Amino acid sequence: MNTKTVLIIFLVILALVGISSFLFLSGFFEKTSEIEKPPVVIGDKKEEVTLSEQELQKKVSDAVKTSDFSSCESITDEFYNIVCINNIALNLAKETGEISHCQKIDGKLMSVTDCEGEVISLLSRSSSDACSELEGDAKKQCTNNFYSQDALKNGNIEACDNISGKEQIDSCRNNYFVNKEFFGNEQNFSCDLFEGEDIVSDCEYIKQEISQGETLNDLSCVNLKTSIFLHYCI
Repeated sequence: MNTKTVLIIFLVILALVGISSFLFLSGFFEKTSEIEKPPVVIGDKKEEVTLSEQELQKKVSDAVKTSDFSSCESITDEFYNIVCINNIALNLAKETGEISHCQKIDGKLMSVTDCEGEVISLLSRSSSDACSELEGDAKKQCTNNFYSQDALKNGNIEACDNISGKEQIDSCRNNYFVNKEFFGNEQNFSCDLFEGEDIVSDCEYIKQEISQGETLNDLSCVNLKTSIFLHYCI
């Protein structure tokens, strides 16, 4: 076999190897392009999202403005669908004063109790009659809140006597004394007016610190037992 023939055979083999390599790499990249993208993680769940976060948020915002639960049906993303329903439920409850709307809330992303609390707070700031639309514990809480606020607003501690339950009445009276008689008159105030050993003890401690010219702060008040005086120190 002469040199020319050997050279031709070598070039043919080299060409075949090149073609094989090209075909292999082409198939590899084609398969690689078919690999599915990993799912997008939202919160603690994995879900395929076809819309961007901004687009989903816009859809929720538009749906909430309608105050119509059916508007949330077009939002197929589970997380944002719940967000949509929760917001409509909360808004309707606050706008209408009907606490029953809170039952639509999922109880995970938003608390049913928090929703009810917002409605009760709003109703109790209007009138005691507004609370009559509620039932059970919600009605009791609303009425108690109303008279507690009324005592402070009108400087009338007797409003606390309209509250149900001794503990709630004592809380109303203590709150009244702290805000209306204790602040600004600490040295002359009689701590015995408070109901409860802990609050009387805290009152005496605060008076002592003030009489000694001490500055009240988080550290000096670390041993206080009642939230009402802890707030006084902060």
